[in-house]
Amino acid sequence: MSTVRRRSLSVGVAGTVAYMSYQKMPVATYFKLLDYSRFGIINLILLSSYYSSKFVKWVVFGELRPTEVQNLKDSLFYTSYEFILGLIMVRVLDGDVFDWNQALKYGGFFLSVLLLKSFHYLTMDRVRNIFTMYQRSGRNLTLLHLRFAMGIILLHYVDVVLMIQFFREIFFNSKQMDLLVLIFGFEVFNLHPLIVYTSITYLGNYLEFRRQSSSRYGPAYRSDLKERIFHLVDIIVNIIRFGMFILFSSLFVTFFTIPALHVLPSLYICLRQLIGRTRRLIWLQKNAIKLVHINNELEDTDLSLMTKVDNKCVICLDPLDSPNRTAKKLKCDHTFHSICIQSWMLVSRNCPVCRYKGKNSVVR
Repeated sequence: MSTVRRRSLSVGVAGTVAYMSYQKMPVATYFKLLDYSRFGIINLILLSSYYSSKFVKWVVFGELRPTEVQNLKDSLFYTSYEFILGLIMVRVLDGDVFDWNQALKYGGFFLSVLLLKSFHYLTMDRVRNIFTMYQRSGRNLTLLHLRFAMGIILLHYVDVVLMIQFFREIFFNSKQMDLLVLIFGFEVFNLHPLIVYTSITYLGNYLEFRRQSSSRYGPAYRSDLKERIFHLVDIIVNIIRFGMFILFSSLFVTFFTIPALHVLPSLYICLRQLIGRTRRLIWLQKNAIKLVHINNELEDTDLSLMTKVDNKCVICLDPLDSPNRTAKKLKCDHTFHSICIQSWMLVSRNCPVCRYKGKNSVVR
């Protein structure tokens, strides 16, 4: 599938260049006429962008895993498709004034937004398993988390600066609607809700990680409220992004009389995620209500009657009489920490010891 995508992207790029060169000077002729100083500046910008992005990637993320690289390629495939289609639309709408200087301007915008999107996608992918991955590495967790947090703050800063510049360009510096500024300004605005959601996710996971490291909660601690908050924030972010897509499409039709075809893939993905997250949130809410009823039905345990062999929670492997923890007994007479069995019930409704699903099931 990746080979097909690469070939499709190559054909798209070749077709775009051929279409832009139609009734214009050939690409080779243009670069022959391009003076040496300007050509050197272009090469310097490209090399600087490449090595700067490599350096930022090394500082913030370190070495990327194969799954992260593959997910990044899949995400950037749709981004490249959108920008190529957007370039064709610019060529069609602005054919009279579209020259190679404007093409280089579009290429600079494309490179900047592509790098910005890459770091946004990498941050979203890394935050999902950053704590388990860093724990297994055996490295300095404080330094690794500090680097990652600084990367998130840097993305916030870059997004805000670009959005302010977009407002200045549209409302103060332009006498008419600039198509290139509108396309790339929308991409930046549409990216910022993603990094906001990533920041909230990272903060929630960090607080849960600190509680798991404390003696009060233990490693089996898992917050159901955190999952519901994450899904609720994700739904709000997707609603905002979906509204941005609708607003951008309306502006595009109003000013340029054609629909914004290049945003259709992202619009479809956003709508699909919105529906999926909404269903998941409804399921979590129902699960939380059932969990409250189940927890009320659990019986308190008299730990003095238990033997030393049985005086241990099989979920966290800590003694049942640990301080600041209460023990609960299931209907199958197996005993666990209250917070441990609540976390277990979020995944399975059966006893973690006997696994019986009949009369000894945790759920009636």
